[in-house]
Amino acid sequence: MKAKLLTAILLLCCGSVALGQSSPSASGAAAPAAAVRGTLVRVEGHTLVVKVQQGDKAKDVELVVGENVELRLDGKPVELKDLQPGTFIDAVRIAARGRMPERLIVTASRPGLSGTVVRVEGLKLILRTGASDSPAKEVVVNTDDKTRVRLADRSEAKLADLKPDMTVRIFPATGTAERIYVSRPVPSEPSKSPRDGVGKEGTRP
Repeated sequence: MKAKLLTAILLLCCGSVALGQSSPSASGAAAPAAAVRGTLVRVEGHTLVVKVQQGDKAKDVELVVGENVELRLDGKPVELKDLQPGTFIDAVRIAARGRMPERLIVTASRPGLSGTVVRVEGLKLILRTGASDSPAKEVVVNTDDKTRVRLADRSEAKLADLKPDMTVRIFPATGTAERIYVSRPVPSEPSKSPRDGVGKEGTRP
């Protein structure tokens, strides 16, 4: 009897979803979500459903929010109910260390400006914006020495590190940029054989 009770307790503990992990996948295993960055789709109870860009495809990721969470919207403490679809989510799960329990830090920002980098001119960032079904246009984004830039691998960077064809999100959408996130780096080009390009004229503008 004691052996059966102990087994049941162990199964219950192993089946629980840990703080900052996504909900069980189709295979039944809970996949950790140590870092999630994307657009909020909806809030389901204590779970954030976030659309994350992975290469040329987008995927919905479920992020479970437990008790040890720091949640901010535009720098101010908020509750889950204050988050609206379309909000940009940047979440990081900090592992437990010593007596410090595991915690989740969620930084949310209202919709910003998205576009593709054209070039950098001093403190000005030139973006190409516009949906696929509408004409593209160039937008000038002003920055200053307080503007923070973060690459797709979450590392801090400088404005000069932004390269043409990078996909970025700017916050706030108007005025001087406070934060610039690279959501997709420069697409890699396929390797070319020696014969590629022979007999062809013209280069990409």
